[in-house]
Amino acid sequence: MGTREPPVESPAQRYGRRQVQHALEVFNTGGTRAEVYRAVAILTGYTRTLRRGKGRQLELTLPGSVHDDFGWEPKTHVTLWRTAAGGLELRTARDEDFPRDIRVALEAADQLREAARANAERKWYERTCEGCGDLFAALSVRCRFCKLCAWRRRRACDRRWWARAGKQSPSYQRKVRPRAPAEEIPAPAVA
Repeated sequence: MGTREPPVESPAQRYGRRQVQHALEVFNTGGTRAEVYRAVAILTGYTRTLRRGKGRQLELTLPGSVHDDFGWEPKTHVTLWRTAAGGLELRTARDEDFPRDIRVALEAADQLREAARANAERKWYERTCEGCGDLFAALSVRCRFCKLCAWRRRRACDRRWWARAGKQSPSYQRKVRPRAPAEEIPAPAVA
């Protein structure tokens, strides 16, 4: 007879099991308001609690499975529709859902988002620092110093400027700020 090993629990299964155990403990022993809301969300699946946002806004956090189930990405435009039963339906927004001027603004915002994404994928150049000789990543071919050496050079430049033009010498300060005439200065008392 052969021996059979128990099935190995994956990290995701172990995490899910521990979350359910923790949620049941919160219901049995009590917990903070946030812990109870989280326990409700874990045990009931898609039940979520609205939170107060800025002003009169309400915020809702959707589970990560929404990405897998519906293909929604961050920054996806969604609309809320009132159902006949008195509930809310959340669905992906279509172009027909928006007036023309808002549609134009959304298209401009989407173009800016694409430009930002392209900017994040900019080309980096591998350069050698002229100060310390280390390799570093630069956005420009003209970059000569790593961040630390550039900061040290800037600090040395600022100190040289301060020594040259910062606080003026005492003799120059006397010229700028005149003193009282000699007759107004009391003579020292002779004992």
